[in-house]
Amino acid sequence: MVTEGQGKAKRWWKKTYVERDVYTVREAAEKLRVHFNTVYRLIASGEIQAVRVGKRRFVSKAVLDGMLAGKG
Repeated sequence: MVTEGQGKAKRWWKKTYVERDVYTVREAAEKLRVHFNTVYRLIASGEIQAVRVGKRRFVSKAVLDGMLAGKG
């Protein structure tokens, strides 16, 4: 899926960051700059709190902000 733009095509995989209240594990990993498996390990060990909805897990913005500030 390629959309036409100002002479250059935009690709669907180019990420744009949107501030949200919750993030998926992969988005949380990108924000923390770690591999997504590391986020899963932190969730399993209890260092990061996450909510499970179906098969997906979501991490709150407050938790990520705390981790980035060094309070995690």
